[in-house]
Amino acid sequence: AELMRIDRGLLARLKVLTEDSVAKAVADALHESEREAVLQRRDRIVKLFEERAAKVGDAAVYVDF
Repeated sequence: AELMRIDRGLLARLKVLTEDSVAKAVADALHESEREAVLQRRDRIVKLFEERAAKVGDAAVYVDF
């Protein structure tokens, strides 16, 4: 399924995730490589929505819940 819309607040929270904040949140539940994968997925999600908004406009992509 293609991601089409995202809550503006969720996107903002994704953007501020850091290695340290992810490590603190998951403690020992994830290995370092898995935490890195979380941040890589975050980067792809942020890029996808920013590019989509640039193409079709913010109103078509961002929602406020």
